[in-house]
Amino acid sequence: MLDNHTINLFFACFAGTIACSFPEGDNPDRGKQADTHSCLDSQALCDTETGQQDPLLLSVVLETPEKSPLTRRVTVRLREPAAVRFEYWQEDGHRFERAFSQQTVEQQWPLVGLVAGQKSHLLVHVERDGEQVQSEMIEFQTTPLDVELPIVVSEGSDETPNGRMLLFAVKDPEGESVRQFWGVDRRGEVVWTLDTSEFPPVTGATIDPVEENLFLYRAKGSARFVNAYGEMVSQIGLSFKPSHDVALLPNGNVITVEKNRASRNLEDWGEVMFVWDVLKEVNPAGEVVWSWDSAAYLDVNRIPEGTEPRNEILDWSHVNSVEYIEETDQLLISVRHQNWVLLVDHKTGEVLWRLGHGGDFSLSGGVWFKGQHDATLQNDGSVLVFDNGNLRSAEVPSRAARYQLDTENQQAELVWSYNLDHAYSSLGSVRTLAGGETIIAAGGKRSKGVPLEIFELDAMDEKVWSMSIEDATNRSLVYRAVPYVYADVIPADQE
Repeated sequence: MLDNHTINLFFACFAGTIACSFPEGDNPDRGKQADTHSCLDSQALCDTETGQQDPLLLSVVLETPEKSPLTRRVTVRLREPAAVRFEYWQEDGHRFERAFSQQTVEQQWPLVGLVAGQKSHLLVHVERDGEQVQSEMIEFQTTPLDVELPIVVSEGSDETPNGRMLLFAVKDPEGESVRQFWGVDRRGEVVWTLDTSEFPPVTGATIDPVEENLFLYRAKGSARFVNAYGEMVSQIGLSFKPSHDVALLPNGNVITVEKNRASRNLEDWGEVMFVWDVLKEVNPAGEVVWSWDSAAYLDVNRIPEGTEPRNEILDWSHVNSVEYIEETDQLLISVRHQNWVLLVDHKTGEVLWRLGHGGDFSLSGGVWFKGQHDATLQNDGSVLVFDNGNLRSAEVPSRAARYQLDTENQQAELVWSYNLDHAYSSLGSVRTLAGGETIIAAGGKRSKGVPLEIFELDAMDEKVWSMSIEDATNRSLVYRAVPYVYADVIPADQE
């Protein structure tokens, strides 16, 4: 059910100005004041010979999507293709703007970053060939959310919004399946939600921005593409039961991970139920067009300390992250139970190198990771991981770690690390931002009294913001927190 609000713009050209006004009425999203622009020299906006106005901005429509109640779908109708920009703010006074590259006569864009239960304001700016017009100020109210997230922001944190939010899901203390994705800004405010109760993500799933207004997450039996309104744009059916990550390729295919199991006789353990991972590339028709079998490319008798059978089942590889590198057509794969990060040639399947203890690199300046998550390749060629520091129990404090690689001489150096205060025996992520900031999510299994924490470090490794999820049971889990920029902040001196 959509809550529709239509704002029609009427212009009158007189005395060298365009006066923009809205029709009177009871519409709760009706604009409250007009703005005036010169049109003396603008044939695009006003016919100065006849005095008849030819408006560039025809109408603005606001809708509230059912699956994402903090978002507004804004439809702008124009006389001619033009550039559109939103300027918006709420009662707290922080102003945001977002410009769009598309130029068509009808444009539809999400308004993202609103806090529940606040009066909101929107101005739509339109520019074509140097001429600019704007709508009246449109007022509307965001309603309270039906489901709340118990966020606690640490005292002393920098709570100034920066137009960025963190996308994540929370597995609740009762162990119920995730039904909601959240977008939280550095104020600790929920500024975006996505109700996935109809098609819930699998345990451990994340939601990743893949294009403008397009997100990807893994549900049971499919990889689903949704927009900011919570609507499914498309999906890729999966004929197998996937685990952990899903990565989008430029050709529209996805790569995800399937767990395989079979009885196997191993040198050190004898007959066990052997569990290993196979990466599979699936096209939009649901067909598997490529696969990579970890047991075929790695030594199945290599069983690191901590990777041992439990109840006669050996979870041997446990791939927990896959990153596709478009420039080289390669895959960066985190193989948790081998304590390795692999670089694999997507075309041939060849393992180009193995990073970690017992791999292809000698290490200087630190120690190797263990039981890692969320391996990503940085712009300088280094590899960043969330180093859990263990496989079975939360004893060794976890950390974020970055390794610089000399692939020619097979040398690796620990060039940066950040030690956490506690140990997390599972899950976790670390992401860097363009300004040198780092986002760390420590949301895995942990000892009693240890918080589920997501925080930001500045370029000097100072913790500038931190949030935790209130949970007396210590059973809430966050698999990964992904940064997403939704708008630019308008500085106070430019408001």
